[in-house]
Amino acid sequence: ADTFALPGSVPCADGARLQCAVTIASAPGATAVAAAGGVLHPATVDEREEGIALWVVTPPGDRVGYGALADYAPGVAPGVHVAPGQGLGTAPSPLRIAWEHSGVRINPFPLLAATRAPIG
Repeated sequence: ADTFALPGSVPCADGARLQCAVTIASAPGATAVAAAGGVLHPATVDEREEGIALWVVTPPGDRVGYGALADYAPGVAPGVHVAPGQGLGTAPSPLRIAWEHSGVRINPFPLLAATRAPIG
């Protein structure tokens, strides 16, 4: 479900307290992979409260947040460059995904829904 605009715990869109991320179902133990290549950055305290553990920062100003992971893949640490599709760690169920472009949160749900693998 698209949870982006539901009430949330921290201000993230023009000062409004919204989710500003989506929660997706994942099988416990599934591998969370980088949607894009970039450099890993840890989340701030407020972002961790929101459920985001780390960001993949990509040029020119995008970042994709993931959280929280049950554990991290070997070598996943702040400052490390990851490639698209590279494993970041083990996803619990559910997994939070956030997307920012030039500091503005963008709803990732339409993109995730359009690229979802067929069910069944």
